[in-house]
Amino acid sequence: MTVDDHDVDAPLWEELSRLYLTATDALDQLLATRYRLTAPEYRLLAALLAAPEPQTLAGLAVRLAQPDVRDVSRGLVDAGLVLIEEDDSGERARLTINGRDRVRAARRDVRDITDGVAAPLTAQERGTLGGLLRRMRCTTPISPEAGRRPVGAPESMSAVGQPTPETCDA
Repeated sequence: MTVDDHDVDAPLWEELSRLYLTATDALDQLLATRYRLTAPEYRLLAALLAAPEPQTLAGLAVRLAQPDVRDVSRGLVDAGLVLIEEDDSGERARLTINGRDRVRAARRDVRDITDGVAAPLTAQERGTLGGLLRRMRCTTPISPEAGRRPVGAPESMSAVGQPTPETCDA
């Protein structure tokens, strides 16, 4: 069974969908209670943490597939987690020290939870599950909530060794 060949059977797909939604809800709850963040806020903070320099809000909206990035960033500015600077290319966002500390702490907890879920799996099973989840997020509406994406998705590494947020482009 391979993800690329789209030969995943329906019962497995349904079970993974339920697992995905349950895990996403648990991670949403963790972010809301412990870190006072929503999933879109966490994704924005994680993208800013991964970037070596301030990012344009327009670029972040496209990269995160999150059209309301401006509204989300305003809430983070009000919370003292992000600074917005104006330049020739538009508004650029960067993390404050508090924002960097909060997203790093949240990331550790998110990784601990996702590692705990994946611990009993072999490397091949983890790869297959990761591919299925990526396909579910990127190609199949599995939730009536439009635009819902997991907050605990594993992050790939860039050429300079920095984590980069996963996108659905691949």
